[in-house]
Amino acid sequence: MMRIIPPLLFGLILFVGFLIAAMPARLIFDLALKPAGVEAGLVQGRVWDAQLLRIRSGQLSIDEARASLEPSSLLRFSPRFDVTLSDPALRGEGVVILSGGGVRIEDARGVVRLDQVMPELAALGGDEVIQLSLEALALDASGRCEAASGQATTAALIGLGERYGVNLPVLRFDLICAGDRIGADVSGLSDAVEVEGRLQFTERGPEGRIEAQTSVTNVIAALSFMGFEQVNQTTYTLTLPLPEEG
Repeated sequence: MMRIIPPLLFGLILFVGFLIAAMPARLIFDLALKPAGVEAGLVQGRVWDAQLLRIRSGQLSIDEARASLEPSSLLRFSPRFDVTLSDPALRGEGVVILSGGGVRIEDARGVVRLDQVMPELAALGGDEVIQLSLEALALDASGRCEAASGQATTAALIGLGERYGVNLPVLRFDLICAGDRIGADVSGLSDAVEVEGRLQFTERGPEGRIEAQTSVTNVIAALSFMGFEQVNQTTYTLTLPLPEEG
């Protein structure tokens, strides 16, 4: 009798896995992604090969995502998908894992147009981008941040510095959980200015404060153009979101 139980158990696991793989992708989306605040105009296909169109999460919008199920992940009861994102403003790929009612993203790489995530910096001009390297991001069933690690960088300030004849730094964002939200510690350093701060990303966009330390006249002019306000002789701060004009 004991010899029969393992094959039966293995067969049962495979059968359950087959049923899950045959589920409509829409069902998994409604159970795992929709409660976390992700919207989609169209979800089609089966779990093992799904397509999502017109996706929106907060202020970020994506034309298309494709997800391919890794069959062996069903044996661990944590469906794992290889996901590719396609959009004129965004390109990326990574792994999405559904587990315990939440979502975990791992080993994600991508390039995002700056105006999709930080329109305040994008207003400086040019078609600047953010390069993202995400190690892990875990959200619970309600979309609350549980763990975040990875980095993003942008050279958005470089062009502005050239206009003012000063050396402005590449900005680096180290991803964190800022309370229940996804956040980032901001840093940048050049021979003319040091930048640091902390942001959290909400449905309305980034919120937080960035501080710059400098005594260089042209850097001060560039900071003023970006909306920084003077605190003392060498300290300038930018508070996001910026106040609405008028």
